[in-house]
Amino acid sequence: MTEGSRQSGSRLAAATAQFTFYAASALLGAFLTLSWAWVTRPGFSIFRWGWDSRDVAWMAPLGYLTVFAPFALLAILVAVVLHRGAALRIGLALWIALITFSFLLLYPAIHGYASLIVSLAVGVQLSGVLARRERSTLIAARVVSCVLGLAAIAGYFTVTGGRRRAEAGALAALPAAAGDAPNVLLIILDTVRAQSLSLYGFDKPTTPRLAEWAKRGVVFDEAYATAPWTLPSHASMFTGKYASAQSGSWVHPVADSETTIAEVFRAHGYATSAFTANLVATRYESGLGQGFIRYEDLKTTLKEVILSSTITQSDNLLRFWDWYEKGWGLRKAFAVFRRTTFEPKWTHLTHDLKSAEEVTTSFLAWRETLGAGRPYFTFLNYFDAHAPYDPPEPYYSMFGKPPSVAERYLGGIRYMDDQLHRLFTALEVRGDLMNTVLIVTADHGEQFGEHGLSGHDNSLYRQVIRVPLLVWYPPRVPGGRCIDRPASIRDIAATLIDLAGVPRDSAIQGTSLAAAWSDISGPVSTAIAEVDKNMRPSRKLRNARGEMKSVINDTAHVIRDGDGKVEAYAYRVDPLETNDLGQVKAVRDSFSAVLDRAIAANALRGRKLAESKGSRPK
Repeated sequence: MTEGSRQSGSRLAAATAQFTFYAASALLGAFLTLSWAWVTRPGFSIFRWGWDSRDVAWMAPLGYLTVFAPFALLAILVAVVLHRGAALRIGLALWIALITFSFLLLYPAIHGYASLIVSLAVGVQLSGVLARRERSTLIAARVVSCVLGLAAIAGYFTVTGGRRRAEAGALAALPAAAGDAPNVLLIILDTVRAQSLSLYGFDKPTTPRLAEWAKRGVVFDEAYATAPWTLPSHASMFTGKYASAQSGSWVHPVADSETTIAEVFRAHGYATSAFTANLVATRYESGLGQGFIRYEDLKTTLKEVILSSTITQSDNLLRFWDWYEKGWGLRKAFAVFRRTTFEPKWTHLTHDLKSAEEVTTSFLAWRETLGAGRPYFTFLNYFDAHAPYDPPEPYYSMFGKPPSVAERYLGGIRYMDDQLHRLFTALEVRGDLMNTVLIVTADHGEQFGEHGLSGHDNSLYRQVIRVPLLVWYPPRVPGGRCIDRPASIRDIAATLIDLAGVPRDSAIQGTSLAAAWSDISGPVSTAIAEVDKNMRPSRKLRNARGEMKSVINDTAHVIRDGDGKVEAYAYRVDPLETNDLGQVKAVRDSFSAVLDRAIAANALRGRKLAESKGSRPK
């Protein structure tokens, strides 16, 4: 063999070794991230991006392989150009640094660039040790690649194939439904406050379509969420319980021991399905998935796969790509990258977001798979009014050019309005709509500077708890009616069961809202809203000192902060709640007593955590 042949063979062996190290490093990085995030999740939050999501078991390994691929090309190039020993050390330092960096990004308290420096130092130190044991290191890399690669492949087929088999089996096992059973459709417009809907008198045409459809049913003018954020609010609608009476919280999913309306409908022969665009707080693992035969959350797209690594969830990389994608050019994109850090953003922003059109299309496609004689209960979550407030054009700039954040929010509402029209029209053409119990509502609202606050989950003002509520079922719900009594979305579960004629499960709490339109004095649940102290709240937020509670009666809205401060507003004449009546002690004490009586009457003095039988929903 000639010298040239030996050198060529040596370079090929070095390049092959780097490819092996690449595969082992990417798969090991994914395994460590998934394992550690899963083990430590009780100490953080169940909303920590979604590392425990069922599809992430196979998407994260594929994502790390994709993210590490450019570095593999660099390492192979170095192996071809440099001396074998030097190339080996450089390559090993690179892979060790990437694994370490991926792991350290799980801890945003460590500055991103500090994590990067530590990772490089670890890589340099360990690369020398491993390079001296080249043969055993290479063997270990091959074993890791094979074992974890096969595990990822097995995970894919287990998760996806198992889901299909479970769905087919569940549908086949459904009991017969009543011959006259109607379909049931619960639509939740995530983060939509009633204040911003033209249906409720807003001066911009955000919901012209919904306003027309609403004439066929009952509209509640004063409907209130039980919590100003997604999980407890959805759980209230699913169980009929107030926010603190069910188990879903910042750190706990909805417990298996809870009974949901999906379980009730399924037990009576309904095909149950959910199509949600909130990929953080309503993932299957949130506990909201129990009782659903089909539950679609994360998209299985290339973008979602790429975002399944801690590196691609970094703030600077996300901003870089966002600016580049929006056409600002590489120069401005790099400038944004330099101004930010590697701090991970474990929110909806690090997912491939699902549009209202996609939610509608998925549901309609699923509907076509059902037989004509099988009723369905379906829950749809539309997310387009939630941050980052990024609806497609023309909605993005429909209310301002360039639009403000609040105007983009309005555009998101208008986009969903058109998608609801598309959905209702399709169901009407199909012949479903007249035989469907339909409720359209929201889980909470949003703040845009009111009371010095933004977003939600941090106060109980009307901007975050007053939501739209439309009930429609021609056989039993009168058309063209408006109800101005305070109503709680807690009663949605009981209402759906009542209107569908399904036997009431004793575990489902609340009162059917039919009482509100059939009898002006009919009993309905008290409108109570609650929010816990978040895990690491900013001190400026209203719930930073502890849990908050509020009650809305016919004339007043009373709020108590975690430190005992009481506010009261005559919301009928002061809808924006600018005049706090609680500033006078005698008045404040009187309103505080009103809140105390409501809390005591509903046994809400403390959070009642249901005993969980496991971390996975039924």
